[in-house]
Amino acid sequence: MTLTIARLRSLAASLSFATVLSATLMAGVTLSITLPLAGCADKSAETALTINKTIKITRGEYDAVHDAFLKRLNLGVEGEKEKEAALKNTLLQEQIKQMTFNKLIFTALLNQDAKALNVSVSDADLKSYKDKNLAQIGGSEALDKVLKSEGMTQAEFDQNLRDEILIKKYVEAKAQRENLPLTVSDADAQQFYNAHKAMFNQPESVRASHILFKALPNIIKQDALQKNPKATEADIAREVSRIQGEKKKAAQETLAHVLKTPADFEKLARDKSDDAATGLFGGNLNMLTQQSADPSFWRAIIGPAHQLRPGDKAGKILPQVVQSIFGYHVVRVTGYRPAGQVPFAQVREELREQMAMQKRQAVLMAWMGSKRQGIELDFAPDLKPAGMDAAPGAGASSNPAKTPQNAAQARKAADAMGAAPPPAPVKSGG
Repeated sequence: MTLTIARLRSLAASLSFATVLSATLMAGVTLSITLPLAGCADKSAETALTINKTIKITRGEYDAVHDAFLKRLNLGVEGEKEKEAALKNTLLQEQIKQMTFNKLIFTALLNQDAKALNVSVSDADLKSYKDKNLAQIGGSEALDKVLKSEGMTQAEFDQNLRDEILIKKYVEAKAQRENLPLTVSDADAQQFYNAHKAMFNQPESVRASHILFKALPNIIKQDALQKNPKATEADIAREVSRIQGEKKKAAQETLAHVLKTPADFEKLARDKSDDAATGLFGGNLNMLTQQSADPSFWRAIIGPAHQLRPGDKAGKILPQVVQSIFGYHVVRVTGYRPAGQVPFAQVREELREQMAMQKRQAVLMAWMGSKRQGIELDFAPDLKPAGMDAAPGAGASSNPAKTPQNAAQARKAADAMGAAPPPAPVKSGG
């Protein structure tokens, strides 16, 4: 398990199993309402939820998780006013509330069962996990940049790592107790590969890095209107042209620098790129395909990729700035892979890890299924999530994410981890 940017975002949002729980622990539950005690001064100490009559979740604990979700929501809108308006969506509010309780219920039940198996996470466990993976994301400085971009403190991040480590250790302990094998041999992986060869067909792909100078017209327009709500269309058009011109000039100056001094490319990506996620890794976009890349970006890189010589690790810096729907890119092409089937030797280790992960997930899913049987959830009346009187899918209102009205925003709330592909030349990232 490596701490990639997507992984960091997943950990940062602490949504490892929240969306799965919507269809497991929260299905078929027994609900009741507890009336609040009058005259309680400290609301954070009040009970928000009691699980199975024994585990109490306080309002303070609820608020902490709820606020963490709000802080990292990916609503697909730009600007504070737009976000404020989106958060008034009743369906969205209910989705966030359900996600909050899902997280709290899962954590509480996991902690209870982990304690029963004498499973815990020590400071040494946390340090070992972080030390092993930090180098893969560029060290502590890179991690600090990610946490800052996600609005997360080091303490919050450490707690989320502890949660992840606890899940892994509990699954391993449970599997050992029940004599369930979690390892995958080379022979197992080879057998899967032989039976699913079509899965390992790959399209033509190009490895590239970029330094992005973002200039999205819609975002510039929104920013201009926020600064001056009375701006005319002509005013906004001039602002778009001005900023695009500045970004293009900055890209051209950076291109001139890297053409003269190619060794500076990664440093400039870290220092200047508006794509913070890839900038941490020197602008590395990994392998792109025609289906995943912006069309203009793909047209710019495919020709130079065909010209790369085998073993050319330095790659080729494109002599012109590349313009895409996201802005202006200084691009280096570093690899090419023709269409065809990936040999087993190239995927063996990754395949073994994926198959082992599936085994661990199967153990966890079985545990989650057992926990939902007869679970009793006693909510404070003002916090009871709407539509949870029946299992999800039993009726049109039982799951806000399935209600047509504003369903897209509800889905975005469930994807609050923000682990979308890098925004630069990838179609789905913009």
